[in-house]
Amino acid sequence: MDRAVKFNELAKYRDLLIATINFSIDSFSTTSSKKNSFTKHFETIREQTIDMYEKGDLEGLQALFADQTEMYKEDLDREFNTYLIEVTGYDMDLFDGFFKRIDAVLERGKIKDAEERDDLKRYLELLEDADEQDEEEIVKVSEMLDA
Repeated sequence: MDRAVKFNELAKYRDLLIATINFSIDSFSTTSSKKNSFTKHFETIREQTIDMYEKGDLEGLQALFADQTEMYKEDLDREFNTYLIEVTGYDMDLFDGFFKRIDAVLERGKIKDAEERDDLKRYLELLEDADEQDEEEIVKVSEMLDA
């Protein structure tokens, strides 16, 4: 990898991780004693982030980012994704892989395994919780799940 590209990627993942840590600390409401240990935990992760950045450990930063964002990805937390974009300025979609999998299943018109079924269930929940519901899509996904 070119040095300039690696430096840019290192800075990107450092920024994304710090934003993730800040979001996590701000998002969780806990009692003061729990908040203290919770904050300490994330301060340790912040220190790891800075250390990895200074050592040029891009793979470590990427792995730590994947680990720290897993919960938000599983919950399809759009607020978190929007926060990352606004705070870091990086145009990204944490859920791109999820929606590509959904598109493939819908295009095929058939669920082939339990993972696809779980993805469709999550997608259906997302559709039903949306402010503007796409009734046609809800019916299509529901019928596939019922088949």
